[in-house]
Amino acid sequence: MTPPSWLYSVFPTWVSVGLPGVYGFHSGNDWECYKPIFVGDTITPECIFMGYEEKPSRFAGRTVIIHEEARYFNQRGALVAKAKTWSVRAERHKARSTGKYAQIQLPHP
Repeated sequence: MTPPSWLYSVFPTWVSVGLPGVYGFHSGNDWECYKPIFVGDTITPECIFMGYEEKPSRFAGRTVIIHEEARYFNQRGALVAKAKTWSVRAERHKARSTGKYAQIQLPHP
């Protein structure tokens, strides 16, 4: 059997398109595993957009949290695992103008 973390090599759980002027970063996910995965199994992933929420942010003016669900099926069509995932989008210009991390010296010692 494969370890559950192997599924990250099949599909990274975060599918987002680039948006000019907007930071995007993976923020977390919750996994549910239903069936074992064996050597020789063929896994097919799919990603479903589940919605978003906009939140105010002291760091970036406003942020948008994107919710997606990654699903993994074996060659028999059985759902073997699911990952609810969320990522954060933040406006670059606003984040830069707040200066929250301006005191950090680069390169960091």
